[in-house]
Order: sequence, then C-alpha cells, then structure tokens
Amino acid sequence: MVNPPPPDPDSPKQPHLFAKGNQVEVSSDEEGFRGAWYSATIVESPPKSTSKKRKKPLVQYKTLLAEDGSSPLTEYVDPAFIRPLPPQEKEEDARSGFELNEVVDAGYRDGWWTGVVRKVVEKSKYRVYFDNPPDVIEFDRKDLRLHWDWIDGKWVRPEKQI
Repeated sequence: MVNPPPPDPDSPKQPHLFAKGNQVEVSSDEEGFRGAWYSATIVESPPKSTSKKRKKPLVQYKTLLAEDGSSPLTEYVDPAFIRPLPPQEKEEDARSGFELNEVVDAGYRDGWWTGVVRKVVEKSKYRVYFDNPPDVIEFDRKDLRLHWDWIDGKWVRPEKQI
C-alpha cells in the first residue's frame, strides 16, 4: 500500500495554521480596513464541529483595541482572512532599498497596507502610492517590508506595478 503524501504544512487548509498560540496576520473586508493585514495570535482553535460559525478561530490582535480601548480586540475570524506571517526579510534585503514600482507593505495605522513605491526620495525614504483610499505617503525604510501574496498555501512575490 502506498502512503499518501504528508499534508503541506503551509497550506491554508491545514488546521495547524489555526492552532492556539500561532502568530498570524488577519485581513478584513470591512470599509476602512480592506487591504490591510494586522498581527494577531490564535487564542482559540476552531472545534471540529459542523456549525459554520464555529469553524472560525478566535484571534486577539496585537495592535487593534476593543471599542472601549481597554484591551486588545478579540474576535472570531473567517479562515479566508487569515494567513501565516510572511517570510522574514533577509538581512541583506533589509539593508538594501526598494526599487521604483516595487510592491511593498507599509506599517501604517496599526496594520500593514499594500502599496507601490512611486518615488525613491533617498536610500531610506520612499513615497508609496495606495489604491484604497487613493493616497501617496512618505515612509522610512524601517516602516516598509516586501509584499507577499499567500496563494494556494505558498508565498508569492507580485510583479512590479508599472
């Protein structure tokens, strides 16, 4: 008998992604949050029940607060809006700059927002264009990271945006 291949540990369908204590990033489809990724921790794995609502892991955000501002925001999140932490930048990449039209994530308003480098002001300063809402903001290198897309359980770098 042939053994089936082991499950892909990077697959978003694998339950390990939602294991209690895992560090993840969470996105939202809500107005004002769309397109941003927020750091969070899985505080409760979804049980193996048939209820669709119960299939959602409970996350606690690192930077977003509950409405009263007294504690970190905690909520059940659809697994489609959760991904593992993106790959860490290599030290040499972190020291080097970004190029014109490169897709980046900018640390802004408590999350990571996807934008495109539209101007290299100097080696450590960049003007980044955002689609939603349309805006151009200047960032220091330390507030930017390479953008990665999580597609079918794999990290993929997007093409430059001309």
